Amino acid sequence: FTNISHEIRTPLTLIKGPLEYLLKNNASLGRKERKQQYALMRRNTNYLMRLVNQLMDFRKVDRGKMKLYLSQDDIVNFVKETTGPFHFLARKRNISYTFSAPDQPVEAWFDPDALEKILNNLLTNAFKFTPENGAIGVEIHHYHDWVAIRIRDNGCGIPDDKIAQIFDRFYVEKEKHKTNRQGVGIGLSFTKSLVELHQGKIQVESEVGYGTTFTVSLPAHKNAYKPGDAIQYQDRPGSNKMTFARETVWMAEQEIPEQSSPASPQNLPVLLVVDDNPDIRAFIRQGFAGKYQVYEAGNGREALGLLDSVNPNMIICDIMMPVMDGMGFCARIRNNKSTSHIPLILLTAKTTTESELKGLKTGADDYLKKPFDLEVLKVKIEKILDYREQLRKSFRLEMTMEPGEVAVTSADEKFLKQAMDIVQDRMMDTDFNVEVMVRELGLSRSNLYLKLKELTGLSSSEFIRSVRLKRAVQLLKQSDLSVKEVMYMTGFNTASYFSKCFKRQFGVVPSDYLRRVQDAEKVS
Repeated sequence: FTNISHEIRTPLTLIKGPLEYLLKNNASLGRKERKQQYALMRRNTNYLMRLVNQLMDFRKVDRGKMKLYLSQDDIVNFVKETTGPFHFLARKRNISYTFSAPDQPVEAWFDPDALEKILNNLLTNAFKFTPENGAIGVEIHHYHDWVAIRIRDNGCGIPDDKIAQIFDRFYVEKEKHKTNRQGVGIGLSFTKSLVELHQGKIQVESEVGYGTTFTVSLPAHKNAYKPGDAIQYQDRPGSNKMTFARETVWMAEQEIPEQSSPASPQNLPVLLVVDDNPDIRAFIRQGFAGKYQVYEAGNGREALGLLDSVNPNMIICDIMMPVMDGMGFCARIRNNKSTSHIPLILLTAKTTTESELKGLKTGADDYLKKPFDLEVLKVKIEKILDYREQLRKSFRLEMTMEPGEVAVTSADEKFLKQAMDIVQDRMMDTDFNVEVMVRELGLSRSNLYLKLKELTGLSSSEFIRSVRLKRAVQLLKQSDLSVKEVMYMTGFNTASYFSKCFKRQFGVVPSDYLRRVQDAEKVS
């Protein structure tokens, strides 16, 4: 129940969040935007209902109360109709989606409702772990008394030592640096139970990095089943029923808005949303439209790829994701000099204090539990960004040479100390410039600029000048040196330039500052 509650929290977020958003903003929203929010709530209400129904079905299986209502039908046509709507999802994600089967009808005995659930669970799983531009195939093979349905993908694959576990109920793959939802909840376990009720078997073949194939083998003939309490027969089913897959995909086609264009106003702060659920990403994107340039990624690995071209001011990241989870992504950006300064908020369905502590220790700036209030998320982001701005102002005005009061993560503190040490070591070198600093720190010129601008509000050259001026203040206060001597000791060539820079940062020229220091000493 703990694990299934994690699955339930996501649709709850996408019901509760839009509802609160509508209650607060309904008067100012246009008809199209209101319709999108209503549709999002409706789709996730239906999804929540299916989760609950599946849980109830699973309990029936568990207690031996599940019944199959078998009928004879063309299984090729049934599978084709049931899996056909997934073509839309494939087009949406640029996935090659193929279907192959015998040219002739294959009559078989099966429960249409149960087989639909089997196919949906396996295809949903395939789409979850197949990246954009990947490939998924559905195949049907007829071997005398058996019908085999294969679902292939070229996704991330499953390690050999995990294959035997993926059909365990509530199985979650756990490793030191990742928590991928391969089989989380009851989907694959329930699928296996339905296949076995059909007197069939399910097999999986997988190779990490190359993909996975699930094969469901079902008996084709009626004599494979023994009539009893669990097996009943019915007439050939009608074909006008809207299947789960068709309903889900039809609603997705009608209601999921497209990602905003990268051509958003360039002066807006950049927000990166990392979540494997497109509805969550769409909901957050709509909530921050007009105030942020919003970029999206479906997992940590995609987000890392985006960071090469996008420089976010804030990252919102889910914890439970395939390929690379939120904890792994957070650790990667915190251990990288180029990205360690970017503030990050983790979203999670986990409610334990241990999970929150783990996220914060990994380097997250804050932690928000699902279902979350969009207004609370907005306030958290605003507070973090306001705090960063105060720290930048503090750095520019503070006389101290220590970074401890400025940095917000240990990695940033180390970076600033290293940068300050480099400038101080070459304090008297008038030829010292940004190019030398870039080589010493091992960053590109653009990355150094972006990082210093985010942490201190200063460009690279302004940072060097600021550290020199702070050193000048220390020398004027703590020594008997003249203004001219201090100027040379801090790497300035001309008195006029030194005086101009000093006044711009501290409000007075060096000679007036020295006079104030001397007057204060006489008074004391």
